[in-house]
Amino acid sequence: VGYYGESQFFSIDEQTNNLSLGISLIQVPGTDTDNDGEDSDTGGSTDNVLDTTAPTASVIAATITSSENATLQSTEIGTAYLVNTTVSVSNLASITEAEDNISNSVTISLANTDTDLQATGLVDGTYKGYAVDAAGNLSGASADNVTIASSGLIDIDGNVYSTVVIGTQHWMAENLKVTKYRNGDDITHITTNSLWSSNTSGAYGVYDNDDTTNLDSYGRLYNWYAVDNSSGRYICPEGWHVPTKNEYNDLINDLGGFSNAFLKMRETGTEHWTSELAGTSNSSGFTLLGNGFRIYNSGNFMNIKRYSYMWTATHSGSNSAYYLSNASSFSLVSKKYGFGVRCLED
Repeated sequence: VGYYGESQFFSIDEQTNNLSLGISLIQVPGTDTDNDGEDSDTGGSTDNVLDTTAPTASVIAATITSSENATLQSTEIGTAYLVNTTVSVSNLASITEAEDNISNSVTISLANTDTDLQATGLVDGTYKGYAVDAAGNLSGASADNVTIASSGLIDIDGNVYSTVVIGTQHWMAENLKVTKYRNGDDITHITTNSLWSSNTSGAYGVYDNDDTTNLDSYGRLYNWYAVDNSSGRYICPEGWHVPTKNEYNDLINDLGGFSNAFLKMRETGTEHWTSELAGTSNSSGFTLLGNGFRIYNSGNFMNIKRYSYMWTATHSGSNSAYYLSNASSFSLVSKKYGFGVRCLED
């Protein structure tokens, strides 16, 4: 309030137990107040307000290489960061103390203006944008992602996929393995077969629940609720999507129709198929595998190395959707089946 006490002396009377204190009040310069509580020293001010409002960071969703730039914005001037999603960000030190190859920064000189941030030196992976204002307030993570993929297509878990161009389409050449949606939400992992049929919010499993043997080769098996492009969560990496029935039809037609496409898409040999099929060439590079499927009502697994099953994004009503079997036919089935997924570039 503008004063502090300075003790000069004290004594205690032994007979009365009285405590005597000598205290003088000393005025702190520049803090004199009048009766209204206003600062009467013209050199002082009580109008300074501490900035505690964090900026908002955003990025333009894109897949780039480490030799390209990401584009970020902040609602305030300061510094913007591009940070790998493997970093658990709780404060600014979480970012500045991270390894150099998983975080880069750029000065934001103009608020709400696109600013390029070089991805030089950053490892492949999924990145979020953050911003810090001049007062040191840290934003939350950007809603969108930037994917750095110098050596292939990368999902939000860091899985790297080979890809192939067939006709005018750019496809994954492997089955999807991701465990999170593009927005970072976990996809439900169901290992208890009896629980599979009750899920309508999106789930996955691995054939026979055997990650060691089956995950790397065959990918995961998802119900259709997880692969639904209209959910706004998106299961494919940034810039990619689950193909529609028509987009698969375009692929099939580019390869000469159903009678030829399977042979041109099927992997040769018997590592992922029970037997070789005459005429198989995989000349398209699609490398279709016998991934099998998960039964909609029991959650059991069937037909590994015998059939390939791939979801399309095309559905009919609230309960059924189309899948592609052995690149030879489409069928309409319950959305609760567990099938593989290949992503197609937007």
